[in-house]
Amino acid sequence: MLLAFIVGGLVVGGFTGLVTVCAPLAIVPILLVIIGLYALVRQHFETSQLSHFPLERIALLILDEKTRIADRSGGGVLTRYFRTVEYRDGTRKELETSVETAGKVSPGIMGIGFIRGSFLVDFAHLPV
Repeated sequence: MLLAFIVGGLVVGGFTGLVTVCAPLAIVPILLVIIGLYALVRQHFETSQLSHFPLERIALLILDEKTRIADRSGGGVLTRYFRTVEYRDGTRKELETSVETAGKVSPGIMGIGFIRGSFLVDFAHLPV
């Protein structure tokens, strides 16, 4: 009904020139709602995938840090952070981490890693 008013309601007063301006602009809020819903669904999907894994607390040694930067199709940049860790038994694995955890973790420190799947959720430094 609102769209019908925007498209057809302005013709009644003789402002036919405004219809050509207002009709395309009516699409902008609709597109913003669609983009917002897409972002919400995508975020929910990513977090629900991670929540299926149990949270493990494991002693780790941080060996290396990596940052991968990729261009997004929409014009932005996606930065992902990874830490190579070594477990007590000597096995090594690369874990993705958040920007907050990446700021707390540097190579050469030991501590307790909170891991969910292959994601380093948090890290508690243990002074040695």
